[in-house]
Amino acid sequence: MRQIKVLLKEHILFFGKDKHTLIELMEKGDIRNDIEQYLNQGLGLYNAEGSYYYGLDTLTILSSMGLVVSEDMHAYLNIMDKEAKDHLTVEEYLAVSLKN
Repeated sequence: MRQIKVLLKEHILFFGKDKHTLIELMEKGDIRNDIEQYLNQGLGLYNAEGSYYYGLDTLTILSSMGLVVSEDMHAYLNIMDKEAKDHLTVEEYLAVSLKN
């Protein structure tokens, strides 16, 4: 249980291999099964204002479908993956650099 608390505290996003680590640490049961089902369908989890929400796991989509989608879709997925990793807010504060 301690491992999952540390993991939740350290991560805002659970995409790619991180979401599988989360599932492995969860207790077996209906909640784990439901979350695992959604995560295996191309979704990930992200934290916003203290709650976790489902979002497209663009990292997994890119790795599994990157070679078969059009160039435009590949570029779009790359942009969305970068956007997901570069947080606009941290807690309730904007995380926008003055340099940008």
